[in-house]
Amino acid sequence: MIGKTNAVVNVSSGGVDVVSTYEYLKNYQFAYTNITSYTNNKVNNMPQDATYVFGYCSNLKYVSIPNINQVSSSCFRHCSSLTSVDISNITYIGQRAFQGCSSLKKVVFNVIVVISQNAFKDSGLEEMTIGTNQVCTVDTTSFNGITKVIVKVPSNLIENYKVATNWSTLYNNGQVDFLAITE
Repeated sequence: MIGKTNAVVNVSSGGVDVVSTYEYLKNYQFAYTNITSYTNNKVNNMPQDATYVFGYCSNLKYVSIPNINQVSSSCFRHCSSLTSVDISNITYIGQRAFQGCSSLKKVVFNVIVVISQNAFKDSGLEEMTIGTNQVCTVDTTSFNGITKVIVKVPSNLIENYKVATNWSTLYNNGQVDFLAITE
């Protein structure tokens, strides 16, 4: 059994779209499958030990799990077609969560607190918006393999980010640059 309740699965020549009401996500739940999109407004927690939930889903393009509070390690690892994620209310991104997501260019986080090691390694990330009114924690390896990420933050925090632990290293090495969030 994958979850406590059912899912609507639409299969087409283009892949598999899943609209789910599963109450939880677990290890390898959709890994290595042909799904192209996943939507779940019911699940509100992804256990930190639920690794590779969508790992290696090379056709996955869109994910909407707006109520979860964290993305587990390697959750979306090598989802090379992933272009859009609606996970804006997470506070924690696990190790290698988006590694190899080469089509993912932009992410938005409203309340992020921690971005772990290699979270976006070798991804296509170009822009990240962090809407929280505090400087979040980042690892110096979070953006390995990426040329440069534009990080949009509240204007009153730009200077704080430039001198914050690990952010300052990324900024001084030219891996990130900071811009003010504009409405």
